[in-house]
Amino acid sequence: QNILSQQFQQHVTKRSYRCLCQGQPNKDRDTLVGSIGRGNDGRRRAMHAEEEGKSAITHFEVAHRFNNNCSEINLRLETGRTHQIRVHLAGSGCPIIGDEVYNKGRKRSKDDPGAAPMRAPRLMLHAYRLAFDHPRTGKRMSVEAELPEIYTRYQKKLQAAK
Repeated sequence: QNILSQQFQQHVTKRSYRCLCQGQPNKDRDTLVGSIGRGNDGRRRAMHAEEEGKSAITHFEVAHRFNNNCSEINLRLETGRTHQIRVHLAGSGCPIIGDEVYNKGRKRSKDDPGAAPMRAPRLMLHAYRLAFDHPRTGKRMSVEAELPEIYTRYQKKLQAAK
């Protein structure tokens, strides 16, 4: 356990995520860089240049763009800050569907094409791949988790939207 903890601290592990987002990034592939710290309310948020915070780097690639202004995104973390993906995506204008913490300020109306996805059954973020060095053998290992059924059902709902 200690060896694995050290790998996380030293950024030896590679973590990959998939999520469904409200909105669509301007680029198909990009890197989100910024500092993350706590706001006055205690919540984590992106920090301005003059504020204190910890460096955070998230690489992303758009996997699919849906017709209703939503998208599916693959992400890879270079750093590992708490709520990093949620903060970065909300700050870039593409919050994760079902994120009631970092997407509270978005105006929702019946004319908003992204309003319905906000009523998701859960946060539509899934950690699907983890790569690390085996603690005893040193051999590089990669494990993958299938997308949960609740995620794939919601994904199909977005694909069916006109």
